[in-house]
Amino acid sequence: MPHYTDYEKIRYDDPSLQAEFQRLVEAVAAAESARAPIQQRHRQAEAGQDVGKVSESEFRSIDSQYISANNKIAAAKKKVDEFLGRFKNYHVT
Repeated sequence: MPHYTDYEKIRYDDPSLQAEFQRLVEAVAAAESARAPIQQRHRQAEAGQDVGKVSESEFRSIDSQYISANNKIAAAKKKVDEFLGRFKNYHVT
């Protein structure tokens, strides 16, 4: 399982539940990895806009990508939380 601190210590005894849980957690990690370069561009665009190097339309474009990436992370986390709500027989190591 990837090192994802919100969920890394949660374990299921049932291998099929553990596999599904792991798949969902990996989707969160993948969404966060995909956001990383967008987050960096967003920071640079914010700084560039402050000093007039980035236009409003350029910033809006990057901001839209950043918001979309954040929404993908939130959706992936929601799926994990729904899974945990349905299958409460996990334990924390």
